[in-house]
Amino acid sequence: AGGGGPTVRSINWVDSSMILGTGSNEIFEVDVGSGRVRVVHQSHSGELWGCATHPTKDLFATACNDKSVRIWDATTRKQLRCVNVDVDAKSVGFSPDGRHLAVGHDGGLLTIFESDGLQTLLQHKDRAEGIFDVKYSPDGTYLAVGSHDNVVDVYEVSAPGVSGPTYKRVHALKGHSSFITHLDWSTDSKTIRSTCGAYELLYWDAGSGKRIPYTEQMRD
Repeated sequence: AGGGGPTVRSINWVDSSMILGTGSNEIFEVDVGSGRVRVVHQSHSGELWGCATHPTKDLFATACNDKSVRIWDATTRKQLRCVNVDVDAKSVGFSPDGRHLAVGHDGGLLTIFESDGLQTLLQHKDRAEGIFDVKYSPDGTYLAVGSHDNVVDVYEVSAPGVSGPTYKRVHALKGHSSFITHLDWSTDSKTIRSTCGAYELLYWDAGSGKRIPYTEQMRD
């Protein structure tokens, strides 16, 4: 009690082991003889908002308002890595090469992690409201970020002539009359489309940042 750890909600005995269930959706097995603790199960303890699959590995990432981001093995259904963050996580997305993990938070915070170890690479806070969708372009050049400020921000992952990722913001796509709900890219990484809480579907040129008028060709 008072240690700041998860609250134990249930206890059971199985042979010489004590099984503990916590208020944070964890199950631990404690060997009474040796005192050895084994993690049987771990999970989020809040609302799950973001989920993204790895582009080349059988993994997926989740983002939750319990202020954690986790990576899971889709085959064994086991948690592989977890990082605690300071602000509720609302969206998550892998870069096309799987090296980076972008996470959108409440309050307009954007965090870029190195996906293998979940080390923070950099952070941006260009918005005041929550970020509820993040999507990399298929070629890995850009990251599009949709916020409840009714704006889609576009970041250039690596600036020309600069080694390492920079995530410089190159466009702020304004035109929606409500909060951004979802967005995605064309396969050639040239066009973004986005939807919002006012049921608008808009199209944007990723190179210029200008809105594209809808035509029948946009359907494909």
